Amino acid sequence: MNQTLRACALALAVAGPAWLLAGCGGNSNPPAPLADISVKALSSPADFVTAGNVLLGVDLPAGISPAQVKVSVNGSDVAASFGAGAKAGSLVGVVSGLPAGKSTITVTAANDALTQNHTGSLAVTNVSKTSNVLVAALQPLICRTAALGLLPSTDVDCNAPTVYSFLYKSTDASKTALLPYDPSHPAADVAKTTNDQGVSVPFIVRDERGVIDRSVYDIAVLFDPAKPWTPAAPQSGWNHKVLWRFGGGCTPGHVQSANTAQAIDNAYNALGKGFAVATSGLSVLGNHCNTVLSAEGVLTVKAHLATTYGNIRYTLSDGSSGGSIQQHGIANNYPGLLNGIIMSGTSFPDPWILASEFADCHLLRNYFSAISPGLWGSAAQQAAAMGKPDLSTCMSVDTNFFGLGYAFEKVGYDPTMGCTFPDNAAPPTFSGTMPAPGVYDPVTNPGGVRCTIQDALVSILGKRAGDGFANRPYDNVGVQYGLAALKSGAISLAQFIDLNQKIGGIDIDNNFIPQRSVADTAALAPLYKSGQIIDARQLGSTPIIAYQSYNNQIFHDTFYNWAIRARLMAANGNATNQAIWTFLGSPGTFADDAFTVMDQWLAKIEADAGTGTPAAKVAANKPVAAADACLIGGSKVTDAATCAAQYPNYSDPRIVAGSDITDMVIKCQLKPINVGDYGSAVTADQLAQLQAVFPAGVCDYSKQGVGQQANVPWLTWL
Repeated sequence: MNQTLRACALALAVAGPAWLLAGCGGNSNPPAPLADISVKALSSPADFVTAGNVLLGVDLPAGISPAQVKVSVNGSDVAASFGAGAKAGSLVGVVSGLPAGKSTITVTAANDALTQNHTGSLAVTNVSKTSNVLVAALQPLICRTAALGLLPSTDVDCNAPTVYSFLYKSTDASKTALLPYDPSHPAADVAKTTNDQGVSVPFIVRDERGVIDRSVYDIAVLFDPAKPWTPAAPQSGWNHKVLWRFGGGCTPGHVQSANTAQAIDNAYNALGKGFAVATSGLSVLGNHCNTVLSAEGVLTVKAHLATTYGNIRYTLSDGSSGGSIQQHGIANNYPGLLNGIIMSGTSFPDPWILASEFADCHLLRNYFSAISPGLWGSAAQQAAAMGKPDLSTCMSVDTNFFGLGYAFEKVGYDPTMGCTFPDNAAPPTFSGTMPAPGVYDPVTNPGGVRCTIQDALVSILGKRAGDGFANRPYDNVGVQYGLAALKSGAISLAQFIDLNQKIGGIDIDNNFIPQRSVADTAALAPLYKSGQIIDARQLGSTPIIAYQSYNNQIFHDTFYNWAIRARLMAANGNATNQAIWTFLGSPGTFADDAFTVMDQWLAKIEADAGTGTPAAKVAANKPVAAADACLIGGSKVTDAATCAAQYPNYSDPRIVAGSDITDMVIKCQLKPINVGDYGSAVTADQLAQLQAVFPAGVCDYSKQGVGQQANVPWLTWL
């Protein structure tokens, strides 16, 4: 038998007569295969498959039935794991056991007339683990799986067997929380719930808890333990939507963590509506203070969720404080992981707008209280230099943070603080000790682990050549503290000069020094490039609802959402994707409304089959209810001027010093002193003093900061 006939005989034996007729029969010139089968990775971007598993979606051309389809990975047939998708002519299935690196997934089929072959393919890149995917893991990590509801860890990455527990909603209305449920002894008072797709099921929730990416994750979803569930055939209680929960803080910890409570608290009745609710210890910024690591946690856990439970329609998220930092950062720097984000109460753009303010606050309080108290006896004048209505913001972060016994500024900059904060606990509750080499001490343990905000980002910012410490971006060279207060007449020129002469800086161990702080310039470009300071370029394609408690004290300042607004405007020319709702006291219905409106917004975008850009679809499908608003006297007001008058914004020390509200400059470019900035009565002696304070010039906020550049999405830092 010649080689051609041997190949045809083999095809006939393997694939049956359809393939023989299509490729080996009496037609000596069979038609070329059509590359018209669409193959998509549904669980993660194709270049970021993790743990060897990927959920695939296959769209078939007309006339092709699933029985005619072959799916192969590097030559091995895996078609048996696929089933019918949600829409006609589609398949969905999980490909498992992918080797590390690149693989090609190929789909082939013949149409019913047996006259034409069809094909499609997808190249995927697999990382055969769930850590060190986007960013190098911070070392060391203190395992504590047993304290987090799992068995003792089995390896250095703190892995432990996954556990499943069940909860249920009682028909007794007085029992508002979900109760433990034992499938072997079913409760008699299980309530029913109707999800947002109109499907009525028992209100029983399964909570899956395990370790992914060295942190404990939770996935909670309506789940009947008496029925099967496969990714190709999920139970009907799930609406194929995900609510991701983010926690607060910003602490460079080294302790394994979880965020279980937010998975099962049934916020917004999301579980009852059919959402899967997911979270991870990496979704609490108070555990690591690294938004790239936050993104990696979402990527790896969502991939597991999709390959275990089925295709995800879209993911919306919520979070306050550090939870808002993660949402802004992930949506901007890793677009697609989160489809719509809710700032639930308080909001910040990114960690470094805060880190700079905290250090400035630390310096200002030291100057006012210890260096020149006689010149600054007026609290109102101090507040004017800080950009605040009073001194409470700086007091809250620089003394006794929320009455918890430590200064939050030190958590960011003191290398001996923050190492063992678990679960955003404050003050720390972890009773263990840091493993060798222990926590840094400049005298007794100079080679120990340093716990500062820059050390949490060391794989991104790099290390200093001289001492091997993480590069630090903080800089106040050329900053004219109190400039706007001087121009407004709130402080005198003598106060302004004295302040800028004596404010000084902080060294790498957070000690006061008389000279200004100078950034390690190698840190600046990656700080911007990685999106630790976001420029909002990609953020404009994500719906945002920020319902904010009006606050210009205790550092959760209201102006931060407007800083995001300004960044969106600067990057994209509009901010139609963002709604800001402001309230004082009770939020009324804002919390539940934010969830409902965001879900409606995303559903409309999902249904939009047009060819517009993602940003255009966000704008075109924005619900009327997603407009700026505020609560005044319990009534919802949408007039911008009325809301602005009721809820005025303040700022921070850098804005007072001349920065605009985008507040993105960490280290400024310099320009010569302009005597006109200081009023008409500047004496020659005063001008000489100012020139001595700023020998290289003052900040030029009309220019970008040193190293400032566009964020680059989906960067890895390994």
